Formats: sequence, C-alpha cells, structure tokens
Amino acid sequence: MTFNYDEVKAAVKALGNVTDNDAFLEGFLSAFKFPQATYSRLKARAKGGVNEVLRVQGNRGLYFLASTAASLNSEFNILKKNNDLNKIKEAYIIIVNQTDILAFERDSGDTLETSKKDLHRYIEFFFSLLGIRRDTDSAEMQSVDKKAAEKFAELYDELRLKNHNLHDDIAELLCRLIFCCFADNIGVLTNEGLRSMVSIYTDSSGDNTSSFFCNLFDAVKSEARDGLPGYFQNIKYVDSRLFENSLPLLDFSRKARQLVLDLMGLDWSDISPDVLGMFVQSVVRDKAKSINNNNYTSTANIQKVINPLFMDGLYQEFERVKANSVECEALLKRVESIAVFDPSSATGNFLLVAYKELNRLAAKIKDAINGFSTVISRCDVTLSIPWQNFMASTTMVFPALSLD
Repeated sequence: MTFNYDEVKAAVKALGNVTDNDAFLEGFLSAFKFPQATYSRLKARAKGGVNEVLRVQGNRGLYFLASTAASLNSEFNILKKNNDLNKIKEAYIIIVNQTDILAFERDSGDTLETSKKDLHRYIEFFFSLLGIRRDTDSAEMQSVDKKAAEKFAELYDELRLKNHNLHDDIAELLCRLIFCCFADNIGVLTNEGLRSMVSIYTDSSGDNTSSFFCNLFDAVKSEARDGLPGYFQNIKYVDSRLFENSLPLLDFSRKARQLVLDLMGLDWSDISPDVLGMFVQSVVRDKAKSINNNNYTSTANIQKVINPLFMDGLYQEFERVKANSVECEALLKRVESIAVFDPSSATGNFLLVAYKELNRLAAKIKDAINGFSTVISRCDVTLSIPWQNFMASTTMVFPALSLD
C-alpha cells in the first residue's frame, strides 16, 4: 500500500483535541486508510457508551475500547490479569479516554502510551496497519523528523571534513544545537528567535559561526554576560549540565552555517526528540571511545519500566483523591518534587519519556483542582515539573522540552 507520510501525520494530528471517542475512532481509521464502510459497519453493530469494545477484524484488526479511567495502563493490566490478551486476535489493542491513548501491538509486544495531542509523533508505531514494516526507510517515510536527522547527519559530515580528530567536540556541539532548537521553539531560550540571531550576527562564509555558538553557550550557562556582545543579553539563563564544559572553536564552512540555518528553520514543534535521540546515538556509536557504550531505548520499552516503577502507583493515588481538592494539591506537590536520574550515559530518551509522563499526570491533577472552583486556580496550564529534576551521568543528554 502506498501512502503519503505527511498526509497521515497531519490527519492524526487533527485528532489531538477530539474528546469524543466515536469521532476519534472514525478519524483514526480514516487516517490509516480504512474504508468508511468499515466504521459504518462497526457503528451499526454498536450499542454506544463507554467500556464498549469495537472490533475491526482481519490482518489490520483493531480491538478498540473507550474508557473513563485516568490511567489507561490500569485498563490494560486488567486485560492481562484476566488472560484476555490470548483471546484477542486483532493486530492492535487500542484503549482511549478523552485525552489519552494506549496501544499494544501483538506482533512486536510493544506498548505505546501517549496523549491524543502527541499521537502524531508516533505514527510509525501503527505502520503495519498500512502494510509497512516499522524499520522501512523508503522515500514515503521522509517525515520532518527524518529530514531533521538527515540535516544533522549532513552537518556532522561537513564539520568532520574541516575538524579532524575532533569527533567528541562535534558530537557535543550537535547535542547542544538539538537542545537549543527545542528550547527556542517553546520560548525558553531567546526573545527574538535563535535563527534570526544566527542569520544576522554570523558571516555567510561561516568564519565566525563557531565563536557565535561559543558565546551563546556561555550566555546560556551563566547569568553574568560580561565580555559578551550586547545581543546576547536577551539569551535566557538555563541551569543545565549540558553547557558546563567549554568547546573549542571549530572550523565552519559556508555550507555548515547554512545547514544550521536550515535546521533552525524547521518546525520544531512537529519534531520528535525520540527520532533525534536515535540520531545522536547513531552519530556517536563506535566513534568516540569515551561514549561508545551509549544505548538508545524506545519509548515503548521505557514505559514498561516507569509504569510499574512509579507511574501506575501515582495514577492509582490520583484515582483515590481526585474528588478531594486538598489531597489533589498534596499529590501535585509530590509529583512536582519527583527527581529522575539516568545513569546509563545514553541519549536522554529515558528522561524525556519520564518528563512527559509526569507532566501529563500533573496536568490531570491540575484539571481536577481547577474543577473544584469557578475562580481562577493557582494551578496554571504550563509545564510544572522542573526539568532540572531530570539528571543524567553525561552531558550527552538534552532535557525534554518538546511538549506543547
């Protein structure tokens, strides 16, 4: 089956705010090229209401369950405890509530749990519905994620041509650029836009591009801006280990500078850090002795760790207290104080997923608190978990700053 990657991703992204699960299922089936008749037949047999299972039979089968539970993982655990997984023959089990989705793929055994709003970042998880292997590298799959990864790979190669034996420094620079692109996208780095600054304050030849970034990193890691050009006064201070060490000046070509501008011109709100995590790992693997044991872990496998470790328990506590504003406040404070440490010297995806999941739970708790009063609550809708709570044993990590 041929398909247009960006078209499928856009269709799934349009479902991000769909709280009606009948409409969500219809849109999901349409996005993955099921005929309209499939949904019509399902609804003709359905009685309506939550906790009703709708089943699409065949090789592209779906077992679809709408739920009111705050933790979809708890619903999935019920299926596992009752040994119902062996009775379900469909390719995917999909459980949804108003805002979130959990999907289980039978063949791989992988589980994806995310918000409907973020689902478009993970459409590769459902590629078998389109008759495509997930590890396919065809032209059809040239998403903005892969375009960004390709640009970074091209930049890496270009910098290597002019900076021999500086692999570690180049890899470090790329990690910092990834961080800066994500951070600038959500407004925590500059006031005027980083791409604009690079375009204005670096020469098209590339001659002063490296010194610009060295100054930028100095501005990011320190609130004191003495000795820096005046235009760095608008750079926001970021307390991150990523910028602790100074980098040497690298030789930038005209092409390398343009690749940086191309990267900063991408829509970073639509780029998945998971894909770039794999990219960073592929760049450093077997080339830098100090970091050649890094590992990239998929989102699905990370969720298998953090759900039983702490997320399931937190969701159970939320179910218990969600009708009590005082206890919700106490639980929110507890969630916001949680710190996560990743000792693996990896690309940071473990911290990224943990950050997302804890912020998702915090948002649910805030919604419950705000529901107790008609006045404006102290609980706003911004990300509430300090990303400084997420630590790693290496500066290779970039914090999770991609949430909308």
